[in-house]
Amino acid sequence: MKKFALVLTVAALALMISSGAQAQGKMGASVGLEVLLPLGTFGDAAKIGIGGTGQFDYMLNPNIALTGKIGYITWGAKTGDTQGAVEASFSGIPILVGGKYYFQPAGKTRFYGQFELGFFIMSVSTKVNVPGFVSSDFSASSTEFTMCPAVGVEIPASPKGAMNISAHFWKILSSSGSSNIGLRAGYKFLF
Repeated sequence: MKKFALVLTVAALALMISSGAQAQGKMGASVGLEVLLPLGTFGDAAKIGIGGTGQFDYMLNPNIALTGKIGYITWGAKTGDTQGAVEASFSGIPILVGGKYYFQPAGKTRFYGQFELGFFIMSVSTKVNVPGFVSSDFSASSTEFTMCPAVGVEIPASPKGAMNISAHFWKILSSSGSSNIGLRAGYKFLF
């Protein structure tokens, strides 16, 4: 599955580069706050995730954009330990490429659908501290294929910028099948 994901990501990047060389489009970059609600077994172990992402948009035509996204997200851990003997945290770095389709013409509030594929570099850190007995640290990381469909809206805020709000579903295709529902609020700069 990881080889397929790598081939798919490389193909998407190649398409982005070749299309960019032929297109006469505008570019945009946005920074945004991410809030993720973990689902399933991941939701049993993790609290709400908070982080930030940066996204690059390249307009192929007035309604279609190629996208690239990178960021950092961290989740706290749920524990039944009231003595503080076990501390855990989860974090991740999403690296995604994809496309965005706008349902309205430029210059107005624009609703869009977006689909991205890529990788999520996940890490978990655990610290066990039982006074008088043991103290140990454990950490592990893995890189997992990820897909992220989204719907959103861009609201013009100036001639060179817009507010960008979206709701998305992060599906991390790992053996544990981690998933999150998320909201992103940011500002998009046009150039």
